[in-house]
Amino acid sequence: MNRLSKSVLLTFCSLAFVACTTPPKVLTEKEPFDPHNKWGFVDAAGKVVIEPKYEAVKPFSEGLAAVVQDRRWGYIDKTGKVVIEPKYDVVTPFSDGMAAVSTNGKWGYIDKTGKLVIPLDYDGANEFSEGFAGVKEGSTWSYINKENKKIAEGYKDVGKFSCGLGAFKTDAGWGYVDENGKVIIKEKFAEASPHDKDCIAEVTTLDNRFGLIDKAGVIVYREKLEAPSLFADGLSVIETKGQWGFVDKSGKFIIPAKYLAAEKFNGGLALVRTKDGYGYVDPKGKMVIEPKFPNAHSFTEKLAAVRIKDGKWGYIDQKGKLVIEPKYQAATEFKEELAAVQVD
Repeated sequence: MNRLSKSVLLTFCSLAFVACTTPPKVLTEKEPFDPHNKWGFVDAAGKVVIEPKYEAVKPFSEGLAAVVQDRRWGYIDKTGKVVIEPKYDVVTPFSDGMAAVSTNGKWGYIDKTGKLVIPLDYDGANEFSEGFAGVKEGSTWSYINKENKKIAEGYKDVGKFSCGLGAFKTDAGWGYVDENGKVIIKEKFAEASPHDKDCIAEVTTLDNRFGLIDKAGVIVYREKLEAPSLFADGLSVIETKGQWGFVDKSGKFIIPAKYLAAEKFNGGLALVRTKDGYGYVDPKGKMVIEPKFPNAHSFTEKLAAVRIKDGKWGYIDQKGKLVIEPKYQAATEFKEELAAVQVD
């Protein structure tokens, strides 16, 4: 669940770079992309490490990146060497040492050598997390372990495991199971997200109120506001009456709700949108980087992708200095020291 992304589309998601800040549910059919695209990867100095020649890419994860050649997905390492030959219709990034792959509408899992370790038997598949993954058979979702054994089944939908819990959906709503398939939090939510590193999850109650819960399902934060996010740097992004601001854990506004859009803090700065464009504020609400960009990403690994007025993308540092020249058709967030960029 990512209400911020739904509302403001701050995170760039193109048909070629098929990944967002919060990964969507894995598709059960071929992903669309333009065969004329040219995607590659740059490092933090702006050096082209992998030449832009791929029709589509996904971010590096566990040392490998998924790329498309001749309309088929495979994987490369950070030197650009093809590690797993392009032969799949759809794939996911590696997670927990495994990646979900699909051919002719059927899904299974490979390891980092390219070996098919779970057969292409499923109609849908999510990434592995904490040793478990959601898989779809017909219209029913289950959780399996790495031995392809089901630990919980019969759901309308599932999320991913984090903090030892996995979200699931029945006719009654969303709840959470543990690693043994035991229901820990009963189905009492209209929406439910994975828990974060602090074991807090975003939820929507059945009466349409947003809140945050702990591992026991106890609501640890809820206000009569429209959309609290998970906390970062002690602050939660809040939407109220169409405006966005930041509150602390007591519900007190630390940064007034005055922005057209906002993302949570990352690296000590938060991306916000004003009538003049996108900029960045610090946890005290000071505008550290003026809102002058037509589009921008949040900071990752101390750099942020920004689009300037001529439509080209480059990267700024945390002082707002352009450190990678704006010359790309599209640019993505840094991950594992590399960022995907697209040339004309």
